[in-house]
Amino acid sequence: MKKLNTLNISKIKLLQCTIWLVLFILSQKTAAQWVKKTNIPCQEVISFFQSATNELSFYCPDGKYSYDGAYVEKTENLHCNLVKNIAGQFWILNESSLLNSDSGTKITFSKITYPIIDFTYFEEKWYFLTSDFLYRLQGYDLIPETLKMNDYGKHLAFRVIDESLEIISTEGIVRMRKNQITTKISYKNAISKAFCTDNKLLLYSPDSIFIYSESQLKPLNLSILSSNEEIISVTNILDKIAYLTERKIYFLDNSTTIELPKKTTNPLCISDEVGNIWLIENGEFFLHTFQFTSLPTVNIERILVDGTMYDFRNETLNIKNSKSTVRIFPKITNLTSSSEIQMSHYLDGYEKDWSPPSKTQEITYQDLPSGKYVFRLRAKTFKSDYQYANPIKVEIQNESFENVLWMMVGFLAILLLSSIISLVIFYQRERKTREKRKIMELELNFLKEKEKVLQLQMNPHFMSNVLNNISGMVAIQDKENARKYLRIFSKFMREMLEQNSLEKISLKEEIVYLDSYLQLEKMLNEPNFNYSFEVTQNVNAESIKIKPMLVQPLIENAIKHGVKNRNQEDGHVSIIIEKVDKSLLSIKVIDNGRGLKNTQNDHHKSLSLTIVKERIGHDGDLKINNRTDGISGVEASLTIKI
Repeated sequence: MKKLNTLNISKIKLLQCTIWLVLFILSQKTAAQWVKKTNIPCQEVISFFQSATNELSFYCPDGKYSYDGAYVEKTENLHCNLVKNIAGQFWILNESSLLNSDSGTKITFSKITYPIIDFTYFEEKWYFLTSDFLYRLQGYDLIPETLKMNDYGKHLAFRVIDESLEIISTEGIVRMRKNQITTKISYKNAISKAFCTDNKLLLYSPDSIFIYSESQLKPLNLSILSSNEEIISVTNILDKIAYLTERKIYFLDNSTTIELPKKTTNPLCISDEVGNIWLIENGEFFLHTFQFTSLPTVNIERILVDGTMYDFRNETLNIKNSKSTVRIFPKITNLTSSSEIQMSHYLDGYEKDWSPPSKTQEITYQDLPSGKYVFRLRAKTFKSDYQYANPIKVEIQNESFENVLWMMVGFLAILLLSSIISLVIFYQRERKTREKRKIMELELNFLKEKEKVLQLQMNPHFMSNVLNNISGMVAIQDKENARKYLRIFSKFMREMLEQNSLEKISLKEEIVYLDSYLQLEKMLNEPNFNYSFEVTQNVNAESIKIKPMLVQPLIENAIKHGVKNRNQEDGHVSIIIEKVDKSLLSIKVIDNGRGLKNTQNDHHKSLSLTIVKERIGHDGDLKINNRTDGISGVEASLTIKI
């Protein structure tokens, strides 16, 4: 008897479990039925959506229609080929223009051969896709890109993600950035449709759905789908991804199933926040009020610290003042009913345990001690377990430490500023000292240079000989020559005195001075002396500047040690001036004397030549050699940088 009772009790428990299981399954099915609201005047609906005022709008090829809860009326005459929601605004495409239905903005463009099948906005440019090419709008013209669509199969969708434009087709995915193709991916499976939602890309064939992630296709579980059902489309219903067959709506998380009111071939389906599902099929318009048990979504909407919004998306929330007031605003979403939500929180490191479940809309902390904490938030419904938000690290700094830190920063700033000021003052003083020293060095060099110039000037014997010759001309009544050479001598003396005060003179002034000097030398050495000047055409004597009294000592040396030692009447000195290149001037003084070997005892390398070399320094060179043209004599070659 006991055995029989035990068996009956087991059967009763099994029956109870079965009943509970059936009730649970039934609870996952829809409670309400589809209700046909009305017929839509057009058979083909391109797109429809719900506005902020809960009014439903439909876009058909011939215009825009609206549903106010009772009737569907045409509100705008339009020619629509395609309608897309881009950045929260609806754009209507026809053969040669884009129209913004909200602002009325119209963009026109030239017609092309093939009809446009899709469009999008990316990197501040409009892109249009046909069956042959991808086009970019430039002005009023559609410019074809390098991408040829015939190579990638049938187009399925556009997607803008990670600052790139993805073009999804039946054979692969092409990713573009800055008008360049960056990635090409081919499928291993036959793909017929694509759906983009919440930064996710779903690709599906008649019997499978794949999620595209990290350049790979990952299959999703479709065990709830019967073998003879084919997926027609994928959409977003009540913030959940759902796929539609001819007879049912399935949710990707397998949370529930909805029977459709009729067999469908091309359904359009949307939902609103209160649980209504709207379905359009072949001009018929249906409503379904749908609720199912779902897990709450737990997030934090915002965090205020002393009234200021804080960015809590970083790893750590840094609060610099321990006296602050921290206000945390949770955001709990549940599709069943917001009245069922129970929430609790826990500041790990400060509180010992979770707070009691409540429906509070705000969590406040005041005067938290300095330290490191972790804020945790969770929520549940009567029928679900707790769901958790991402934890947030909180670090509160000690106010006194912050003050000390600021004092240290201030002290270092003052120290740095003082150092900079001291360095600036020192640098200015040092610069002034260097400038004074430089001026003194320049003045000293000028005095030394002047002294050397004075050393190179005519000796008293030359001047005495010139004046004696002029006096002799006067004595023999040769007044014409006396006046001539007196005028030359006066000009020579004036030019010599003027050059004493100048650092540099023009080459033309130097030539005039040398000509005066040579005329006087010719007067003293007639009839056994003559001279010549040769200035090449590439020499601009007026613009070239040289130091004074550089050439005259070379001429004097040539006359004294070359011409006078010949004891003949054919003594000659040639002065040749030419440019070697753009920055180098060559002055040659050539005599026809006995040469260097025969004049060693005449001290050919005189003091004047040594002074000339010193004055040239690093700005030139002086070379004295025997002539190389087969004629006896010396060539003094002076090279000067100009």
